[in-house]
Amino acid sequence: SPSIRPAIIRPDIHHSGPSNQRTKSAGCWRGKPTLSSSPLLFSLFAFFAAAFFAFLLASSFFFALLAFPFFCWFSTYAMRMALRTLHVVHVQVGSGMLRAAKRDAVARDAVCVQVWVLRVA
Repeated sequence: SPSIRPAIIRPDIHHSGPSNQRTKSAGCWRGKPTLSSSPLLFSLFAFFAAAFFAFLLASSFFFALLAFPFFCWFSTYAMRMALRTLHVVHVQVGSGMLRAAKRDAVARDAVCVQVWVLRVA
């Protein structure tokens, strides 16, 4: 019958293949580009999406870097006090060990090993 147009069923010159015959008969190759049809459009879209996500990540990292010292200064006052007390206790214990090590060479070797292990850890 003359209502069926053979140009729709005929494969395209540039896009020849059975899948492209189906898409052409469905009307997908009618001038409007989609992301799957043009690789340039898809690569541009992927580039802009990657740039946008990189900008988001960099800006959030920058703001976190800016806010980190204030966060540490405001929220860790008690922790800093505890660490200062711990440091004083550690210095006193270490000086006591060294005083004991002056009396005994074996204890001095033990203190050296303990200090070395503490510094490595």
